[in-house]
Amino acid sequence: TLVWSGKIEEYGPAEAPAGCFSLKMLDFTGASDEATFTVIKWPVLPQE
Repeated sequence: TLVWSGKIEEYGPAEAPAGCFSLKMLDFTGASDEATFTVIKWPVLPQE
């Protein structure tokens, strides 16, 4: 089971703020080429 300690925010075509990973899911309306991005951000963990 994967536990997400992040937050979901709505963005336009812009990328998520630096310092965070992001998963972008494109949700096309079908009526146009525009899409809504669902960005899941969580803090970047230091790699050992």
